[in-house]
Amino acid sequence: MMYLGSNLPILPIIMWDEKPIGDGKVGDLTIALSALLWDDMVAGPGRTLVPYP
Repeated sequence: MMYLGSNLPILPIIMWDEKPIGDGKVGDLTIALSALLWDDMVAGPGRTLVPYP
């Protein structure tokens, strides 16, 4: 289980209602996705500014 938001990287959720999810550890897939997202955020193309009124 992961929490995804627009202003933070992937946040793994390892417990729900005080019960562990799976083995209670951050999974390999979550770690890999987090690394890919972080790499994209750091090295990706520049920001596109949206002209709000």
